[in-house]
Amino acid sequence: MAKTPPRYWFSVYDEDQRRAEVNDFFEQYWRHASALRNWLVAFGVGGCMLLLTDKTDVFALSPLWLKILVLFFLMLGTMIQIVLALINKYLHWHLYYGTEETGHQNTKSYKISLKLSKKVWIDQVTDIITMVCYLLVVMLFFIGICFKENPAIL
Repeated sequence: MAKTPPRYWFSVYDEDQRRAEVNDFFEQYWRHASALRNWLVAFGVGGCMLLLTDKTDVFALSPLWLKILVLFFLMLGTMIQIVLALINKYLHWHLYYGTEETGHQNTKSYKISLKLSKKVWIDQVTDIITMVCYLLVVMLFFIGICFKENPAIL
């Protein structure tokens, strides 16, 4: 038996209101998820551009291995977010198409997309991995600053 939502004395809670509320929550979630992904990708791409175009002299005296590590973690974090965006794009295309063409709901791709779209841990794990990559970049950045001040530390 399905649970009924709580009824409040000041409102009538019907199915249309519930659907509207769910849609509002999803829109808010999607806006925040898109904003976070945009910021993470921008940070990664911007960091790579700064390093590759020598617009910052922090790494001018740093050893090559330090520069390679910084680039690796920036590119890894960015690529993880791009892959996640591609996965979400195709999952949600199948779900959308399933609402337009009900026969598509019987396909294997639709059923897999429906299952995976409910797995929030996929987004959480990829965001955490990206943030760890960028945290390592920040740490390496400070190592680069220390190396610039005292090249003997490495």
